[in-house]
Amino acid sequence: MVVFALSGILLAAQDYQDYNENEIGFVFSATKFRTTTEVGMGGRFVRNYTRNLGFEFHGGFYPSNDLVNFYQAIFNFRGTYRMEERHKVNFLGVFGPGFLIVDPKTGGGRSAHVAFNAGGGLEVVPYPNVAIRADVTDFVFFSEGDVSNNADFKLAVMYRW
Repeated sequence: MVVFALSGILLAAQDYQDYNENEIGFVFSATKFRTTTEVGMGGRFVRNYTRNLGFEFHGGFYPSNDLVNFYQAIFNFRGTYRMEERHKVNFLGVFGPGFLIVDPKTGGGRSAHVAFNAGGGLEVVPYPNVAIRADVTDFVFFSEGDVSNNADFKLAVMYRW
């Protein structure tokens, strides 16, 4: 009886682990901030709570020019349509709040702007623990009564466990 109970608990724990995978990776990004496109880099951490639903944090740094740096942080909810077992590809949608920090290098103070991010992407899974992900989102930030829609392209290499 105890053996059956323990094996049931172990099978449930294995099933739980299959749905609770973590991902961490390096991100290359290109974001159009109003009139110029800036290239940046950063990192992403993903926690998948179920097979289809997860939460992620993305932090990015854009060393744009001699005048200003941009810092981006996004907290996304993620929905994933998984087809990786059969086709090695997943489709995903993301949305969530964030912020943008503008840091002038020539004096003046930093300014922080509330933001919102929404979009989708494609994830190719060549190996069970490796994913290559491309996202296209609309990164919207609010600045002094103005709303700025910005195309945001990201390419990430993710390690999954």
